[in-house]
Order: sequence, then structure tokens, then C-alpha cells
Amino acid sequence: MTMARKSIIKCPLDFVSVPPLEKNFQNIHAKFDVLHHTIISYAVQPEALQRFIHDRYTCETFTDVDGADKALLSVVISQSTPARLNRLEKFIDPPPYTSVSYRCLVMDKVFWYRSSWNFAAFMKSLFYSKFSRKVYGLPLFHAQVDLNQRFDMDLMRYTQFDVASDGENGVGKLNISIEDTGTPLLEAPPYVGFDTNESMLAALALPCETVTRGEGNCLYRQGAQCTPFSPSVGHLKQCTAMSYITDTLGIPDMEATKPHSVLLQYRVEDMQTLEVETFVEDENDPHNASQNTGMSARIQRKAMNRAFAFRDHLRDKYYAGEEARGNGADTKP
Repeated sequence: MTMARKSIIKCPLDFVSVPPLEKNFQNIHAKFDVLHHTIISYAVQPEALQRFIHDRYTCETFTDVDGADKALLSVVISQSTPARLNRLEKFIDPPPYTSVSYRCLVMDKVFWYRSSWNFAAFMKSLFYSKFSRKVYGLPLFHAQVDLNQRFDMDLMRYTQFDVASDGENGVGKLNISIEDTGTPLLEAPPYVGFDTNESMLAALALPCETVTRGEGNCLYRQGAQCTPFSPSVGHLKQCTAMSYITDTLGIPDMEATKPHSVLLQYRVEDMQTLEVETFVEDENDPHNASQNTGMSARIQRKAMNRAFAFRDHLRDKYYAGEEARGNGADTKP
């Protein structure tokens, strides 16, 4: 018997409806040249991740083959070079920066849109790791990440893809080897939990927004944009260490060797991050601290306010149209 699957993204990705890239330089934080973009995703129990995520956000889940709801934890590996670096910046903090980040697809319970919760990132960069962690308290670790890869331009696939890192002070040790099948994701059979691989591409591969917890329970929200791409399907050939998942997040070692999916993209075009938004999300509404309003009540109140605002908008639009038509009728001879 075939079990019905609950798709995370109901509508498949429509490349025509992808929002255009931001052109106003005042809203763009940075632009990057991204190579060797790899996403390794795991289907895990949502309770294992929810304890590390702010109460405002909840893990997105899908129905696995065993009928249980699972969350998607992704390990993202990439090599990025910021655009427009001057000579001094290149000398002090030389690119490219090979990074390993850990994130999860979540839903904002206040505004009901999807985001990616960033648990941690590892890279050897003074500005993007040490400085940001020292000043803002972001979970960015200063660690050397070694990427040994060979890409065959004729076959358009990787013949070697090995990643190793000792992490920082024993946190984030990683040693994996990936095999590239060369099969485009959109030509592969649908993955578990998704109606189509286009839905999977929209959920896992294309960036939208990343939320990271900083100092003093402050949340940093940053949007990201890039040109749509179609990665190839890979397999995790060897995994001898993935300590951040197993030791820090508490995912069993057996699950770390059996990912839900592995996606590889040689180059990501026009990757850019937007200006960072910072907000403090307290358990109690700062405007109603005396009432001790909890998170659930606050979410319900905001949802009702949105519903009332939408109703008033429709009412004003309808009656405005009726009034205009009535005035028009009165002026007829």
C-alpha cells in the first residue's frame, strides 16, 4: 500500500514567478561568488531540533514512509568569495571561505512564512566568523574547512568531493566523502515527503531567509537571493565524523550516515544577501509586560489582528466601489 505524502511546499516551484533580484544597492548587504554548493539533508524527529529553536518558530515537518512526522536538518557546504574586496581586506582576511553550516526549515508562527533556522556555521574567516561571533554573539565558529574536489566539465559532475574539518575546540568535527551521480534533481524520482522534486528544490536549495540567534536572545534575520539552479543528486559515500549533528544536536550516529538527500551544485549565480534585520523576541510582549502575555496568546492576537485588517480592507474596497458606482448612477441623465 502506498502511503500518502504530505508535501512541505504545496505548489511546485515556478521559475517564472521567482522574485527578481534586488537591484537597489542600499538594500543589498553583500554579493558572493559561490562554488561547490552542497546540501546534505536528514529526516529527524522535530523534538530533537525544536529545543534549540526559538519559541516563535516551529519545525516544518513532512510525513515519512513510516507515517511519522519528520523535520529536515540540512548540512550546507559551499565555497564563497565576497565581491568588491579591496586589497587590504584580501590581505587581512583572504578569500575564498569554505564554510559548513547547519540549518533547519522552520515556520514563523507570527507571520506564517517559512525561514531557515541557522544552528551554527564553521569557516576560517576573521570577519565572517570571529568578528561576528565576538560582537553579535552569533554561533559562527572559526575553523579550517578543507575541501578536496575535482569537477569534470565534460561530464558536468564531480569525480571527487571530500570535506574535512577539525572544528573549533572539538566542536564541529567533520569528515565526509560524497559521490556525484550526475543525475539532475528534476529528472530524478521524487523524494520522500515531497510531491515533486521541484517542491524539494524550492524548500531546500533556493535561499529565502535565514534566522540566527545572537547575544541576549536577539534574533538576526537576513534574506538571500540567487538565480534559480538545478543541482545534481549525490550519495554520502563515507561519513566518519559529523560531531555537530551527533554530539551537539543529539542526532544518533546511525541517522548521520543515512541522509534524506544529497544535492550538489557546481556554481550558484548572483548570490546576494540583503540587509540584516534585528529584533528582540521576548517570551512576553514588551507592550503588555504587566499582563504577562505568553507567546501563544500573542500569536493568537496577531493572527486575529491580521484577519480583522484583511476584513476591513475588503469591506472598504467593496463599499468604496459601491459608493463610486452609486455616485456614477446619480449623475446619469
